Amino acid sequence: MLEVRSLSMTYAGPESPRAVLDDLNLEVAASEFVCLVGPSGVGKTTLLRCLSGLQRPTHGEVRVGGGLVVEPPAALSVVFQDYSRSLFPWMSVVDNVALPLRAQGVKRAKRLARAAEMLDEVGLADVRKQYPWQLSGGMQQRVAIARALVDAPQMLLMDEPFASVDAQTRFDLEDLALTIRRDTGVSILLVTHDIDESVYLGDRIVVLSGRPASVATILDVPFGHRRDQIRTRADPRFAEIRTEVLVRIQGAGESEAAPASAANLDLVG
Repeated sequence: MLEVRSLSMTYAGPESPRAVLDDLNLEVAASEFVCLVGPSGVGKTTLLRCLSGLQRPTHGEVRVGGGLVVEPPAALSVVFQDYSRSLFPWMSVVDNVALPLRAQGVKRAKRLARAAEMLDEVGLADVRKQYPWQLSGGMQQRVAIARALVDAPQMLLMDEPFASVDAQTRFDLEDLALTIRRDTGVSILLVTHDIDESVYLGDRIVVLSGRPASVATILDVPFGHRRDQIRTRADPRFAEIRTEVLVRIQGAGESEAAPASAANLDLVG
């Protein structure tokens, strides 16, 4: 579904160019859930901008569904961390969700019906007529997820989408992401600074390292599609994979003269 081939990105500077990404290769299969982690400052924002078509890489290419990405592709949607700034406060919840269909010229009745379906999918069927500012942070992020799904994308990019909510809401939203993947078959690439979250959600975990950054390692996660916050996290393999990810990130940080700490989980820059 997503193919990244030999992607490099260098920014021109007043004194010398600054290379951020170098020969980065990555794939996400259909219906796969991949989590991306790495040391602070590794270039996550730059990578997501290249994947979403908002920025052209210096070298290499990105393909979504086989098509070369030269602008934001119709088959891809993005869920941002700052839900409060991605929703329009003067528009009702259902109109926020329906907005992508409005931009495509879909008639109002049809787009509102589709938006209502997506609100039901994320557990918000009863707040259609409310406004974002009337909802909790977790509910606002559910609205943002519903909007990302309303035009049936094949691929979701999620940029630390649960970082700004409390722990219990975060667990609920993690489970929602898994349910959406099962129900819709959408592929998901999620950037997270939380190692436990990457193990709980991902089919694979991609660790970035280096300055400029590239893929250091890819770890498989053996828990299947149906997971449980209590039983999955209690599985001895969960702790083993979590330790392996942390070791890889610490090793990457040390090689870049920026040692990671087990107490500091702000691992993606």
